[in-house]
Amino acid sequence: MPHVTRPDGVRIAWAEDGSADAPPVLLCTMATAAMTVWEPVVARLGGRWRLIVHDRRGDGDSDPGAPESHTFQAFRDDALAVMDAAGAQRAAVCGMAFGARVATRIALDKPERVRGLALFDAT
Repeated sequence: MPHVTRPDGVRIAWAEDGSADAPPVLLCTMATAAMTVWEPVVARLGGRWRLIVHDRRGDGDSDPGAPESHTFQAFRDDALAVMDAAGAQRAAVCGMAFGARVATRIALDKPERVRGLALFDAT
């Protein structure tokens, strides 16, 4: 599983499924969940889109980092770094629960990186 190392030394685990030619979709997970929560979606849709998933800092195979580094800006920047590592300049961004808040931050702060936005179980 590849990792991207952030400026503060935190390693973010990520994976992708689907053809490199397919439109990229970034999937942002809920709090305390690993990227494996998206496995049913990846299994069903991986052939149509290039699905990019990652573990947030502190979850799954990503490093925790310092507690004070757990900010929406850090989560947003981690997700954008994963997109960069995957070579996706723009992507549809999908977020579930806490991930919906991260996806919203990406869309509001970096709209040029977002082709579309889908929020699930968002508050």
